[in-house]
Amino acid sequence: MKKVDKIYAQGNWFKDYVRFMKRRESIRKQRTFCWCPICKEDLCSNDSFKSDTDLVRYECNDCGCRSAWNFDMPTPMLIRSDEIIYNKTI
Repeated sequence: MKKVDKIYAQGNWFKDYVRFMKRRESIRKQRTFCWCPICKEDLCSNDSFKSDTDLVRYECNDCGCRSAWNFDMPTPMLIRSDEIIYNKTI
């Protein structure tokens, strides 16, 4: 197997680079960040939004954790999540 074939066999680095550059540009434009309390995935940029009533509700696309956030504070404040509900040590 040639060296070039080994590179493409591991994955398409060009597509990965393009995806990285697009993500980098979207992060520059994004001003609000909140992360899943279980898997630490960014909720604002991966279409996890469910509803916006008194609290902003998200359901993580990665692990399925449901969470409610208060955006009326200077920073988003986690009010309720599956981790808090089911963790009996709190």
